[in-house]
Parts: sequence; structure tokens; C-alpha cells
Amino acid sequence: MVRPHDRTALSVRSPDDSLRLIRVTGRLDVGGAATVLRMVSAQLELVAAGHRSVTDLVLDLTGVTGFETAGVTSLRHARFAAGQRGVTVHLCGFDARRHLLPAAAYRVLLDFRSFPSAEVAIETLLDVPPIAVPAQTFIPVVTAVPPPVPPAPVPRPVAVPPAPDPAPTPTVTPA
Repeated sequence: MVRPHDRTALSVRSPDDSLRLIRVTGRLDVGGAATVLRMVSAQLELVAAGHRSVTDLVLDLTGVTGFETAGVTSLRHARFAAGQRGVTVHLCGFDARRHLLPAAAYRVLLDFRSFPSAEVAIETLLDVPPIAVPAQTFIPVVTAVPPPVPPAPVPRPVAVPPAPDPAPTPTVTPA
């Protein structure tokens, strides 16, 4: 029995002309992987026909509820087909849920360049700064720190020559 949340569903987002983000939800078994491969193939056909200038496909596996080794292994076909068109396939969102993956499936996924999340993948592949602050809200804080004041010179003792002895005063003796 296939429960509704186990069915594989896809959504495609285009954050840029050169990048497609394909979000995968449900199970990534053989049937689910076939659905993913059809979507990748459709994107590659658009590239081949000149309708798209895609250089990167990111498969977001954050919404995958279960992984099967055969389904995960099928993703190699996506990487191969994309490579034939000059497109690179990347993965994201699976590493934090490594415990759900069969060991063999995890080893297959390690062959792909991966990112912790779709946002990180987009920022990295499009070379977007991670934090964009609108110019009108950016108020630079300038702290004026006066330059250090050199210490006052310490007066040096000056050698003063001793005063000469005063001339002896004549002594008068009374007669």
C-alpha cells in the first residue's frame, strides 16, 4: 500500500537562468528515481533545444521520506546525462538525515557535490553573498578613537656644577 506522503513529487524553481532547483518529496525508490530522471531529462531537452542556458541542476532531497539503494543509484544516470549536455548535477539536504540512508546509498550520494541546504547551494553556485543588507538600512558605525598620546617626557636630572666657594671675608682683629 502506497501512502500519499510516500509518493514522489517534484517541484522546479529557477533562482537564475543558469540554475534549476528540483525539490524531491516522498520516497526515493526505483519509481521515485524514475520520476526524478524524467524531470532531469526534460530540463536537459530544454537546454539541448536552446531554450535554457542551464549549467547546474540541484536536486533537493530534504523532503525525501525514505531512501532505497536502487533508487539512489539511479541518480548516477542523471549525472551522466547532464554531463553530456555540459550541466552539473548537485545534491542537497540529505547529509543531516544520513541515518535514513542505507550505507550503499550513502556512498553513491558522496560521489556528487553536495550542499547542506538548497539556500547554501544557490548562494554558492550563483556566488551570492550570504547576507544581503539593503543599502538604506545599513548605517556604518564609526568609532573615533584618538591616536595614542605619547607620554610626557620625563625631565632628566641636569648636572649642576657646584657653586664656587665665596671669597673669604677678611677678618679684622681689634688692636
